[in-house]
Amino acid sequence: MTHKKTNILFLFADQMRCDCLGAAGNPVIKTPNLDRLAAEGVRFENAYSTAPLCTPARAQIMTGRACWDSGVWGLSGKVPASMRTFAHDLSDQGYFTGAVGKMHFKPAGGGGSIREPHGFQKLVLSEEVPELDELYEDDYWQYLDSKGYGHIGKYTHGRRSPDHGIEGYHAQISELPLEHFDTTWTGNETIKMLEEHADEPFMIWGSFVKPHFPCELPSDWPCPYKPEDIPLRANYTGKPDVANEKFSMDKSAMGNALEAGWLEEKTLREFAAYYYGNITLVDIQIGHILDKLDELGLRENTLIVFSADHGENLGEHHILGKANFYDESTKVPMIVSGPMVTNPGRVDSRPVVLEDLCPTFVDIAGGEIPDDIIGESIMPLLTDTFLAGKDAVCGIMAGSYHFEHHHAHCFIRSGKWKYMYQFNGGQEKLFDMEADSLEVNDLSQQNPKECESLNHKLADWFKDNGAHWLAHNQTGLLRKNLKGN
Repeated sequence: MTHKKTNILFLFADQMRCDCLGAAGNPVIKTPNLDRLAAEGVRFENAYSTAPLCTPARAQIMTGRACWDSGVWGLSGKVPASMRTFAHDLSDQGYFTGAVGKMHFKPAGGGGSIREPHGFQKLVLSEEVPELDELYEDDYWQYLDSKGYGHIGKYTHGRRSPDHGIEGYHAQISELPLEHFDTTWTGNETIKMLEEHADEPFMIWGSFVKPHFPCELPSDWPCPYKPEDIPLRANYTGKPDVANEKFSMDKSAMGNALEAGWLEEKTLREFAAYYYGNITLVDIQIGHILDKLDELGLRENTLIVFSADHGENLGEHHILGKANFYDESTKVPMIVSGPMVTNPGRVDSRPVVLEDLCPTFVDIAGGEIPDDIIGESIMPLLTDTFLAGKDAVCGIMAGSYHFEHHHAHCFIRSGKWKYMYQFNGGQEKLFDMEADSLEVNDLSQQNPKECESLNHKLADWFKDNGAHWLAHNQTGLLRKNLKGN
C-alpha cells in the first residue's frame, strides 16, 4: 500500500428487498457472499429508501439531498450537472472516483447525456433502458455488439414488451449466456477498475442492474429456485380490493397488476423464483469482487458498503414494484464492513437512510460535510454501538415520473408507528409495526390522535428541511389538497 486513506467500495443492487438475504433470515435464498460480508461487518436492519424509486433514490445517495432540493422527484428527473455530489468531494480529497454499471442519474432521452460524470473521473455504464440513440454511449451495449449481440438493442436487460409493460413481470430466459450477462459484465468491470487503481485511494461504485425487473436469467444458467418453494406471506392474497384503496399510486399499481395477471399465484411464484435467482447471481459476482480485493491486499484498508435503491413488493399488498412506503418497497439491505466497524457480526436496529451515504463517504475521505444537506454521516454508528440513532425516518413520493400532486404522499416511522399520508384528500394509513409487521391492519380510524401527532411531526420535518410549501404555515398540519410548489 502506498497511501493511508481508507478506500471505499460501494456495491449496489437495484430493486432488492431487505429480507432477501440469508443473513436476514430468509430460509430459501442463497447469498453466501453477502452473508459473509455481514458476518465481518454490521447489517443495518432498518435502512430506508425515503423516495423508493430508481432515479430519486440515486439522486439522494449522490447528493445527500431531499427531492425538493435536488429537483429529482421521479423517473423523469435528473441531477443537475452543476450540483455537487460525493464524487466531487472525494475527487478533491485525492481519491480516484469511478462508477460501473447502472447509474440512472438521468432518464433515458429528455436531453443531456447518460455520460454526464457528476464528479466521477471514470464511468463504465450499463444503463437499464437506454434510448436507441443512446445505445452507442452505453459501454455494455458496445461490449455486446463486439460479441455479436448488438441486435438485442434496448432489451439487453430483458423484454418489457413493445408497450414497456406487460411482459416485465413474467419470468424470462435471456438470449445471453452467463459469460455475457449484464451481472457478469458488471462484476468483471468492477474488478478491472479495482486492479487499475489498487495503488491509489479509490471510491468505486459497482452498481448491478439486477434484480430489477424484467427478471430474466442467462440462457445457460438454470434457475436454482423452484416456484413452489418461494414464500408468499400473509399480506399477499391475489385478490385486491382496488375500489377501496385509499392512495392513488397504490390503486393504480394494484389495478395494473390485476389486469396484467401478475398477481396470479403461478405467475407470481415463477417471477419471484427468477427474482431470487438474479439476487444469487449478484451475490456470486460480489464474491468474485471480494476475492479480488483480498488478492490485491486491499481488504483491511477498504470500507465496503452494500445496499440498494429500493425494494420490491413481489405481490404483497397486491402490488408489483416499488414507489410506496410499505416495508417491502421502502426498506433496503445495508451492510457495512471495514476497518472502522466495531463488534463485527452485529445487527444494528438504529435507522439509517440512503441520504446518509453521501456524508458518510465524505466523512471517511476527510472532507467537509455540507451543512445544508439532509443526510448524516453514519460513521459514529460504525464505531459506537451505544450511540442513539435517529428518532424518526420520513420520506415523500410524488409520482412515477415527475411531481404529481394527485399522487404525492409521505410517511414517517417513529417508534412502533408507521404513518402514511396522501396530500390529495388527506388520506391516512397507520400501522403498529410491532404488532403488525406485515402492515395488514390500518389503524388510522381507531387512532385519530396518534395520526394527528405524526402528521405534525411530518409537517415539522418538511419545514425544518426547507420544504415549507408542503406544510400549513399557521397550524403545522399538512395541506389537504396539495397544489404544488
